[in-house]
Amino acid sequence: MLNPNQCGSRPGLSTYDAELTLFNNVKTLQRPRLKVSSLFLDIKAGFDNVDNSTLARILREDGIPRYLVSWVSSFLGE
Repeated sequence: MLNPNQCGSRPGLSTYDAELTLFNNVKTLQRPRLKVSSLFLDIKAGFDNVDNSTLARILREDGIPRYLVSWVSSFLGE
């Protein structure tokens, strides 16, 4: 049931393996001049000492779209 690219918690695979896979995929897609981007998020660890409602208020005040505020809050909720 694991994605073939899943490296975490699998015997013989590490973060280094994940990095090599990502690097290879990016280079492969760049050859035909395709645009490539990656997004890495660790929302819960990044805001582990922040009150969820306070963070949501600050994000809304900074003009972050409501759907993104809800999305971030969903990671921090109980």
